[in-house]
Amino acid sequence: MRVDDPAADSDELAAKANAADAFDASPLRQALVSLVAIKIAGIALVVDVAGLQAFDLPKSLFSRALEWLLAGLIVASLARYGPQIIPRSVMHLAIGAVVVASGISAAFAQDRYRALFGDWDRFLGLTFVIDMAVLYLAIACAFRHSSDWAILGLALAFAATVVLGYGTIQYLGLDPITWTDPTRRPFSTFGNPDHLGHFLSIGFGVSAGITALGPFRPALRAASALLAVAIAVAAAVVATRGTFLAMTAVGLAIPALLLWTGGVTRRALIQAGSALIFACVLLSAIVLLSPLGERVRVSGMADPARVVLFDGAFRTFLARPITGYGLDGLGVAFPQHRPPGTSDVLSGEAPNAAHDWILQTAATSGLVGLVALLSALAFYVLSSLVALRDTRRGSIVGVALLASLGYWTHALVAVGSISVDWAGWTCFGVLAATRGGRVAFRSGRCPMRLAALGAVTIAFVGATTGAAAFLANRDAWLAESHVATPDGIAYALSATRRDPGRAEYWRWLGAAYASAARWPEAVAADKEAIARAAHDWTLWAQLAGAHLGEARAGDSGAPSAAIAAARQAVSADPELAVTHGFLAMTARVVGDYDLALLAVANAARRTGLPTYDDLAAESAAQATTVAEARAPLEAALQRRDGASLRVALARVTLKLGDYDAAVRHARRALELDPGDADARELLRLLSAL
Repeated sequence: MRVDDPAADSDELAAKANAADAFDASPLRQALVSLVAIKIAGIALVVDVAGLQAFDLPKSLFSRALEWLLAGLIVASLARYGPQIIPRSVMHLAIGAVVVASGISAAFAQDRYRALFGDWDRFLGLTFVIDMAVLYLAIACAFRHSSDWAILGLALAFAATVVLGYGTIQYLGLDPITWTDPTRRPFSTFGNPDHLGHFLSIGFGVSAGITALGPFRPALRAASALLAVAIAVAAAVVATRGTFLAMTAVGLAIPALLLWTGGVTRRALIQAGSALIFACVLLSAIVLLSPLGERVRVSGMADPARVVLFDGAFRTFLARPITGYGLDGLGVAFPQHRPPGTSDVLSGEAPNAAHDWILQTAATSGLVGLVALLSALAFYVLSSLVALRDTRRGSIVGVALLASLGYWTHALVAVGSISVDWAGWTCFGVLAATRGGRVAFRSGRCPMRLAALGAVTIAFVGATTGAAAFLANRDAWLAESHVATPDGIAYALSATRRDPGRAEYWRWLGAAYASAARWPEAVAADKEAIARAAHDWTLWAQLAGAHLGEARAGDSGAPSAAIAAARQAVSADPELAVTHGFLAMTARVVGDYDLALLAVANAARRTGLPTYDDLAAESAAQATTVAEARAPLEAALQRRDGASLRVALARVTLKLGDYDAAVRHARRALELDPGDADARELLRLLSAL
């Protein structure tokens, strides 16, 4: 039985307090705070103009280099000061559930490499989730004082200033960098105006929150108000509808939060009313006077392409509802679940994002991931509302809540990106840091100090592990730039050796070999690309092109190989008109007009454009087996009536012995185009029968 000793208890409490003070003043904690601020600012600002992927990949590699350092500092801090430096918070369980759900999704993914490292354009696989979990834990452990939040705020303000400045330079046409995809809408350091708009949504939530909530200094609130206005002006120019949606949500939330924290008092009502009036004036000015307002007035928040994406993503979810297709894996599955009749809407694209975070999570992580994320978000919002009434810490939580509101609201109509997806995890970390109790115990003995030193050393070594991927990205850009020269092969080979897992690098190696007419090597490289991304029909098309090159060089087996690859392109994305059109063109090149006619008929019925009309007429004139093509050609005419399609169908029906139908279609062709020579010749032949 333990006998209480007041003196011993007092000594123990004093020792713990001294240890807590020691961690507070520790260089380890201060380094964590600084690295978190550098990491978040760097994710927004880092680009590599000499890389094939100039934005998301360098941002990801930068973030993961700092992930190693943060993880090393956390382990060192745990070894030095004990596990109780981690605040007690139920938020840890919610974040742990999200990480576990992500791991389950990755384990059952259709493409595990993609689920682990992410898609080529996004890099939001399991490694990203772990990276963000480390960021969350670093914030929860290290951020303790107003000075810590000030450092993070200054980093965000610096990043926002640079982003706005560079975006202004682009808007004025003064950008010193010549990008391969110039646009009238500025994209700043994000490579995409939509990602820039999403960042602005987060920044608006932060600056508006500092302005309206909490006991911040007047000078800070005034500066934040100016930044909020600058962000609103930039958002109006960037013209991303998701930003308007997010700014509206933030503008409506601020009065509600003021009443929630201050109660229904005269002062709170005046503050809430003033905030509401300011928000209405600002949003009205955007709608009436800006390019963003014009987009909202003309097309509202709806977009036909988005509707198709939502439909396809939901179909993808229903096909695999429990664990999904794997993190960042929508592009793997979407071609097989593309809604029928929507080929023209997405212009042959195989999207890797649903433009909605709920559908994206459902399709890629299934119910396991969606329930975990929604639960974490619900707990975060409810806990934040409770924390808002804590006058000591509520202001920081309130700012984070508005930033989170801007992020998640915009994400309802946006693509995820490393550029902005740190925001949700950061806000989770803010709640854990401000609401968790802390007790740090004794300083470690010498072995613990050695363990801390070892952890930091390993972290510095680990931070360099992304160097090969960084250099491969640069090699791939050089390969693309020199694809028609012998140097292109050398650069592409270097890229595939440094980072062999990416299909994109093998694609450029195949293209470089094809430019040099080295067809066997091109075929081998294209097959390596397909082994890594068999869902991408363009890789099958490139392989078919390489086989056609072999055929021109005299390989007797190459024509059938080209047809087989073109058929695989159709199988990869069967609802796209362009895949059927490519099969038709491949068949025409090898002289198989029967297949060309059937394929072009299938292409024509999937598009409302005249892209394949002439090929249909030519194939119908040359084909001998035409029965299967009649139905898809008639379906194509139901979608769009064209003279060349009528000529093609007239020839098909004539070969099938339907004289009356052939005359009817030929006459209709002349009505549509009185100058159509083929229709005139066909009618002359028909009249002679």
